[in-house]
Amino acid sequence: MRKSTKLVLALGSLVGLSAAILPSATFASTTVTTVGNTVTLALDGILALTVVDMTSPSSNASANMGTGTYTGTLDYASTDSQFGQTTFRVTCNYLTGANANDACSNGWTVTAEAANKATISGTDYATMEPSNNSNPAKIYSKETTLSSSNSTWLMKVAGSTNALGVGTSATYATNYNNLYLVPAKDHPTAVATGNTFQTVSSVANTYVGEQDFIVTYGISAGGGTPADTYTGEITYTLSLNAAN
Repeated sequence: MRKSTKLVLALGSLVGLSAAILPSATFASTTVTTVGNTVTLALDGILALTVVDMTSPSSNASANMGTGTYTGTLDYASTDSQFGQTTFRVTCNYLTGANANDACSNGWTVTAEAANKATISGTDYATMEPSNNSNPAKIYSKETTLSSSNSTWLMKVAGSTNALGVGTSATYATNYNNLYLVPAKDHPTAVATGNTFQTVSSVANTYVGEQDFIVTYGISAGGGTPADTYTGEITYTLSLNAAN
């Protein structure tokens, strides 16, 4: 999980020689000694998923990076396709690990899973829960289109420019190239993948640096949903892919 660089510095002494008349059968000798230094750097291996930016492109919500929350208000029977937008960063800087399945060179995957769910006709849907305990209504991630007549919450995922400008950025699951269902509790779903070690200019296992992906949240407050404060939570989990 560590990568070391060895630097060897050769220090040589330049000795000037001058001619001299020496007694017969007498010889002078000069010895030049080279001393080597070795400098070893141990660079810690890091596997991390972090949030580097949170914003509300539509300005309907305020973002709090400290708590990872978006808070906002929508009018009755209205929609917002850009309620919140989060940029995630994956750091995975070690080529190999303790075993074959602990290597960044195998690639990484991020899954998403909502904190709550409700079952409708045998299918589980992620839910936003009301703050009023007397209110039985929920907002389900069930409709795949934002509509003024139906309440729903959705998400989409996009890749972002690679931090070092080489290789490729993170990619996303096909379903999420547009707003799509938030994965329900107990149904973790892969939403982004990548590999921080790639072949660049024909050189295999080149480290291309951190990789980012962007998640955008869309919400609709349908006319059939009573006024209340509804909260949905999603957990993102980073893991390394198994060796091929």
